[in-house]
Amino acid sequence: MAKRWISTGKWSVEDAFALQALQPLGGAYLPWTGFALRPSAVMTLINELMLNRAGAMLELGSGLSTVVAARYMRQCGPEGARIVSVDDNPDWLERVQEYLDRDGLADLVELVHAPLAPWAPADGAESGGEFPLPERWYDPVAIRRALDDDVDFLLVDGPRAKRTIGRYPAMPELFGHLTPEATIVLDDATRPGEVEVIARWTESSGYRFVTDRTGLAVGRRA
Repeated sequence: MAKRWISTGKWSVEDAFALQALQPLGGAYLPWTGFALRPSAVMTLINELMLNRAGAMLELGSGLSTVVAARYMRQCGPEGARIVSVDDNPDWLERVQEYLDRDGLADLVELVHAPLAPWAPADGAESGGEFPLPERWYDPVAIRRALDDDVDFLLVDGPRAKRTIGRYPAMPELFGHLTPEATIVLDDATRPGEVEVIARWTESSGYRFVTDRTGLAVGRRA
């Protein structure tokens, strides 16, 4: 039986406006799954990429945002712009690759299959918060193998982490691969787990985050 994906329908007036604002990026129709960023969140993502002139993007959690970001990079991105997009689901990566191939964007994006693997903090840090530290995260070797240089934009939209701090390892694992001007964007930032993730990242990294009404937290170094 073919893999089934669930669509979404809980959008706002801001999402309808965002769909119109994103139309100049062109491309064929994309299905919005229940795990995709809302259109208004995608617009925030594109705004951040453009305003900060980001050209090296690392995305944790592939999907519709991968394709739309690649459309932006093709039209407006700096010379040599590149996206590395990571996911633990090979079936979903195949689907995203189809969309990239269809839109002629495959040369801009490297999709990386990074299975979830055992994880522990290198510094031996303990939880100390409401949620225990995650025991699994993306295979960091697979991610680092795909990084030719440091990145100036990190989008954290995976792995799935409802009611956990499963996205916390992104900072300790990838901080050394961020340029001094790098922007970090975390999705689902109003969930309790992600609220704790932001607090931990703020304490350990010097980044400061602002969460908007789309559920994205945008972080920059203080």
